[in-house]
Amino acid sequence: MPAVFANRRTLFGVCLFSAARIRETYTLLTEDIYTPKGIVRPKLIIRKGNTKGKPATRS
Repeated sequence: MPAVFANRRTLFGVCLFSAARIRETYTLLTEDIYTPKGIVRPKLIIRKGNTKGKPATRS
């Protein structure tokens, strides 16, 4: 599978399982998903500036 399709699958997978919008998912940083030790976080961190009109950061 080409890398382009793998990136899209990852993007849409995160959207599907986190109920986040595409723009919110696209602006996630690696630190928002993984801990410094490389373990997947139990919650995603979606920053206030990346959400659509939400008053605070979502997790």
